[in-house]
Amino acid sequence: MCFGDRGESLLLGVPGARRTAWADGDLVPLLRELASDRSGRQSHPHYLPHSRSASDAKGWLGWISYDAGRVLEPSVDHWHAAEHPTDRGTSPSRAARDRALPLAEFVRIDGGVIVHAGRATPFGDGAATIADAFRSGSGSDSGTPRFVMGAPRQVDAADFERHCARVIEYIRAGDVYQANLAHRMECDFEGSPRRLFAAMLRTARPWHGAYFEGDGYAIASASPELFLELGAEGRVVTRPMKGTRPAGGDSHRDLLDSAKDQAELAMIVDLMRNDLGRVCTPGSMRVDVPREIERHDSGVLQATATVSGLLVPHLSRFDLLRATFPAGSVTGAPKVRAMQIIDELEPVKRGPYCGSMLWLGDDGTLKATVLIRTAVISGGGAFQAPRRITLSGTPRSEAGTPTPPPPPSPKTHMQLDYSVGAGIVADSVPEQEWRETLDKAALLGRLGESAECR
Repeated sequence: MCFGDRGESLLLGVPGARRTAWADGDLVPLLRELASDRSGRQSHPHYLPHSRSASDAKGWLGWISYDAGRVLEPSVDHWHAAEHPTDRGTSPSRAARDRALPLAEFVRIDGGVIVHAGRATPFGDGAATIADAFRSGSGSDSGTPRFVMGAPRQVDAADFERHCARVIEYIRAGDVYQANLAHRMECDFEGSPRRLFAAMLRTARPWHGAYFEGDGYAIASASPELFLELGAEGRVVTRPMKGTRPAGGDSHRDLLDSAKDQAELAMIVDLMRNDLGRVCTPGSMRVDVPREIERHDSGVLQATATVSGLLVPHLSRFDLLRATFPAGSVTGAPKVRAMQIIDELEPVKRGPYCGSMLWLGDDGTLKATVLIRTAVISGGGAFQAPRRITLSGTPRSEAGTPTPPPPPSPKTHMQLDYSVGAGIVADSVPEQEWRETLDKAALLGRLGESAECR
């Protein structure tokens, strides 16, 4: 399990106890349990554990599906239509086409390695193996081939553009100001998902990269976007992104001057201020950076804003998540109506895409990314671990020490999903929005070039 911090630090965790929410009714109790405790809060600001003692590096690492938004956002009721398709005149086959993934899953991290500035610092039980592998430059799955990716399959451009036009109709009718519309690329995958993530790290140097393995799936994310960061002093930071260009040429000036992209980001900044305002102290909200253009090694420029506030002292990380999830940059404004439109027009549920990868530190901190630029690999028994002894819910080896899961079998056929989207506003041009999604998918092509493609 891996979690990165602005391309500078990486937490490699040995997974312990595992908590999973499959049903709607399981989600809130799980998050309440893991994210409500603030007893470890300290008086100093602290985020990802790379600069302090090993005790600060312990916590829960996990992810929340975008589709959990129907549970966490109290005013969203649009999934009623998905559960009763005759109400909307759509086919019930939509859900059947989705991957069998949970709404949320977390693992306990009590040991591992913190990598910062090229230096590996082990902590807790079971860290020595990871530390030795890092120092030797080898991975735990060094005996497997890198990976093999088939040619991506994607929706027809005309279908996506038609859905864009439908969003524009909703905007002109006054239903919504903006909605983020996505589509999924799919390809066959063989080999090691861990090595795919390693290639992501080398190729994209993501600011908020993360890797998570579950039972039958893996999530490899090269996300550039921070959803939430809660320091131990209680200040919350969010950095929404709206506006993308391929790096090079006059792209920087084009993105900087684009009135359409400026309007997109301004809408989402207002939305995130409103979401944070639900749980932050009155008067503490501020827009630290209204807009800046960032260059990312994934090959794109991103327009980003920074918004912050001070969490109300008696509220918890769970309260913060419930007030803000899912991120406004991947839904639209107003959020609830945008989510309803997304559910109507997108052919499959999003799953991990546009959800969030989270670190819940024992020191009371939280860091959550937006799961974009993210590959989801699933299939068969590729991720099944050999038998282990389980003590108090913690996977352990015969010797009683925590053990990381073995690498997935390279011989099992797997499927790779990579979704991309674009924010649609009143003056959007559907053909240009389609092109923007392909710009965002360029990382997938670069990874394919580095692999043994077929």
